[in-house]
Amino acid sequence: MGPSGAGKTSLLNIVAGLISVKHHDGGGTTRLTGQVLVNSEHVVGERMRRISCFVQQEDVVMQTMTVKEAITLSAFLRLPKTLSKAEKMMRVEETIEALGLRKSENTLIGGAATKKGISGGEKKRVCLAMEMVLNPRILFLDG
Repeated sequence: MGPSGAGKTSLLNIVAGLISVKHHDGGGTTRLTGQVLVNSEHVVGERMRRISCFVQQEDVVMQTMTVKEAITLSAFLRLPKTLSKAEKMMRVEETIEALGLRKSENTLIGGAATKKGISGGEKKRVCLAMEMVLNPRILFLDG
């Protein structure tokens, strides 16, 4: 939490391993030091990206899809190929239920251009569901 421009998103991006940090000495550049530990293990970069998911501040979801289509697409594109179609769909259904999206699962997401669709809160939960369906150990929420 903090005021706009305080660096909340930058901090989350660094910790989540979404951007790398170059260490500089002097020259007015901020020098970042420290470690990210997960269960007492040093975790950075690609390793962090494998065990975590990130929900962006701005909702990134196709307005022309239904709630269920968006979550299903995320599951089928991002879950391991070793999981069967049935296992992936089970995760989709469990995630829809857990986030209270059952009533709107067949509703178009919509947006400013369509002036129809789900509510802003539902849209945020869809974005959360698109990450949670992957069952990450860590979930970063930038809001």
